[in-house]
Amino acid sequence: MQISAIFAPLLLLGAVQAQTVLRQCAIQGDGGYNVARTHDATSGACSAAGGVLGTTQGGTIARGLACCTVPEANRGTFNDRCRQFSDDRGLRGDREVGQTWGCWGRRGNAIISWAALPALAALVVFGYLCRLNWAMSTVPEDIQREAEKNAWTDAELQKTYDRIVASPLDSLPFLPPKLDRRYVVVGGSGLVGGWLVLQLLAQGHDPSSIRIVDFRPPTRKDLTSGPASAVPFVQADMTSSSSINAAFSHPWPSAVASRPLTVFHTAAVIRPSERSVDTYDRCRVPNLVGTANVLSGARAAGASVFILTSSCSIALRPVSWFSTPPWRAFPDNYVQTMTTDDFFAPIGSHADFFSNYARSKAEAERLVCAADAPGFRTGTIRPGNGVYGSPDDLLLGSTLRLGTIPTFTAPWVQNWVHGANVALAELQLEAALLGPHANAGMAGRPFLVTDPGPPPRFRDSYAALELLANSPVKILYPPPVLMLLMAAAIETWCTVVRRLGLKWEPEPPLYFLQPACFDAAICSIIDDADARKGPAEGGIGYRGAFTTMEGVCQQIADWNRGLAKEGGEVEQKGVLEAIPEPMARKA
Repeated sequence: MQISAIFAPLLLLGAVQAQTVLRQCAIQGDGGYNVARTHDATSGACSAAGGVLGTTQGGTIARGLACCTVPEANRGTFNDRCRQFSDDRGLRGDREVGQTWGCWGRRGNAIISWAALPALAALVVFGYLCRLNWAMSTVPEDIQREAEKNAWTDAELQKTYDRIVASPLDSLPFLPPKLDRRYVVVGGSGLVGGWLVLQLLAQGHDPSSIRIVDFRPPTRKDLTSGPASAVPFVQADMTSSSSINAAFSHPWPSAVASRPLTVFHTAAVIRPSERSVDTYDRCRVPNLVGTANVLSGARAAGASVFILTSSCSIALRPVSWFSTPPWRAFPDNYVQTMTTDDFFAPIGSHADFFSNYARSKAEAERLVCAADAPGFRTGTIRPGNGVYGSPDDLLLGSTLRLGTIPTFTAPWVQNWVHGANVALAELQLEAALLGPHANAGMAGRPFLVTDPGPPPRFRDSYAALELLANSPVKILYPPPVLMLLMAAAIETWCTVVRRLGLKWEPEPPLYFLQPACFDAAICSIIDDADARKGPAEGGIGYRGAFTTMEGVCQQIADWNRGLAKEGGEVEQKGVLEAIPEPMARKA
């Protein structure tokens, strides 16, 4: 927190107050010697009484001197005694006194005033935090109006849910035509990669023409049953070039071995809570070095198209939670519009990114786009903002598995994107890169994509879960600033123990509760206009298959269907089980 903006006025106030009290003390210091016992601070009148003049005499304080002027008849006696008082104490009776002897009661008042400063400071900090809590509990008026206009009502949710239960969503009508190619999906066991596999199969590709390369085999039920269960899996570690090269050199069936190759790289390690340079390698190695290994392996394997699943969080700027002046209604960067403008400018410094993850994805994205060439077309898709659509996702899946969660995001507005829509965009990008307008400007650059329709509030998704899920869902709403303070404390603890060489960092979920996670959740509006342009205009002709409300209802319907198959019971996981796994795998 920048202390100056909050405490400087307090320190100045304390200094002025103390100076005033000490001057009063000096004026009335002679009162301790029975020269000026009382004075009127408004009129400046003072009186002397008893023991010195023998009678009370009125006068005025002269320039804040330690003595009072008195009527002419008594002046000599008064001045003599005043000078004697001053000389005895090393003071000068004819000058303003900055300190005094013999007025300990008044000096005590000054000490008490300085001692009150911590309490005053605490009061100001408390007021600042209350104001910040208010800001975190709402959004600017224009955002609020749009959010309320587009709020999900119970009736709309129930109607949409019933329609989807009767007729599940299908992205097939939005898929581009099938291309006669082979496909390697790195990260195919995950969220976006899994949807790519399913959509390739929906296009009519034989399972033998698709290969999943991942650290572990698929566990999603839609990937372990039906045609997807026949898709070959090759285990690999993307941080190892030899492991990746071995996965690419694995032999293909003769029927498809001669087809041209497209590589989708959807794997990533997501650690959104870390923003210190000290921990950058935790994201850099898998996300940047890993991407370089996959890119090199794809080129060596003869791939002609390479598409990276990037992240819209690259463009997200840190929020000034504690350093915004108190007279501003909301913290700096509290509301942001995401574009790809950052890609066409020099890459920012580490502090420009909200987290290490965002920086690692930005560097990986530029690496991939710089590799674009006529015989090796590359591009990236930035999903925006939260990605959902599988049991392992962090938006809906983890909430359903946990059952009860605290949240600080309820009023915030974000564009979300279903994993199926992300996969759809990547297939549309592939088609554009191989089409007649490949040189129109869509190659070697990123595209933002999100669900069609207006962005929802987090509160809307919570309402859908509580209304429609057949398992208990309870959302807790503690004061958001308390969670932010806890996050700051956790980050400070992690930094201290790490720099001391101690392995005392907390386990998840506490580890993930750090300020960068708050930055990732703020109001962010996605501008995917470039992706929606046709290939002739330099876009990819992106059209999402369904809205966020439809996607959320579909995921809840899938969850409820799974419950029904298991006899209506679900083993809701604890936070330690539900959170870490997707944090490490989600693309």
